[in-house]
Amino acid sequence: MFATGWGVVLTTAGAAIGLGNIWRFPYMMGEYGGSAFLALYLLLVVAFGVPGLMAECALGRHTRLGPVGAFHGVSMPGATAWSILLLVTIAMAGSYYGVILADVLYDGVAFGRAALGGPEPAPRGAGGARFACLLVTIGLSCVAIALGLRRGIERLSTIGLPFFFVLFVGLIVYVLRLPGALDGLRQFLKPRPQDLTAESVLAALGQAFFSLGLGGTLMVMYGSYLREKDSIARIAAGTAAADVGAALLAGMIIVPAVHAFEGIELDDGPRLMFEVMPAVFGQM
Repeated sequence: MFATGWGVVLTTAGAAIGLGNIWRFPYMMGEYGGSAFLALYLLLVVAFGVPGLMAECALGRHTRLGPVGAFHGVSMPGATAWSILLLVTIAMAGSYYGVILADVLYDGVAFGRAALGGPEPAPRGAGGARFACLLVTIGLSCVAIALGLRRGIERLSTIGLPFFFVLFVGLIVYVLRLPGALDGLRQFLKPRPQDLTAESVLAALGQAFFSLGLGGTLMVMYGSYLREKDSIARIAAGTAAADVGAALLAGMIIVPAVHAFEGIELDDGPRLMFEVMPAVFGQM
């Protein structure tokens, strides 16, 4: 079981916060209507995201099983087929998240060496250093899992998530002082309701489900470790609030930085984070 209610929220928020917040949300908000898209997104998170989080956590706590066992435990139609599909999906997601985390580690080491007077960071290739970073990230993940829920995942979440938010606030303060950054922030937050279309609604709904980690996997698993006294409604609301907050903070870094640096475009998609953040740290 989880040790504290605070640890529950930080752990579930840590599971939800990811690529959807860092690179997907900023360029979607810039493309689909600015703060008008944000208002639509918040409405869908409250209407569908929070109830979805509550349902998945409740299923896990009711059955005290992981996703596969929980589906069978409530006699869900097609439970076996859905279980196989989810396992394959999680394996695929784990593969590309491992590569992305390895690239983050690679860049962190490279820019750290440069900051200490070492050689300038070289472009990432398919060499041994990048593969070594992948092995390190996989190994660290295995260590966290082996330590268990309380000593591993929950403890790391209670340290890592607050650090994440403090780091992002510091980056926002730095980025907004760059030339042209404030203009980018104003464009990012400017409401453009005329840009809202049926496609915008579908994009916001997809973003809500993707960003919150819904789909019958992680939240069901974490729900199985909830204590009886834990409020599922409070956990779902806290997770959603932290997830939306992370997306906004990321946008307040990414979009102003795009306007501050030449050669980077907001519609670069998945590459955006790996173009903007090295540029910001390089400027530092």
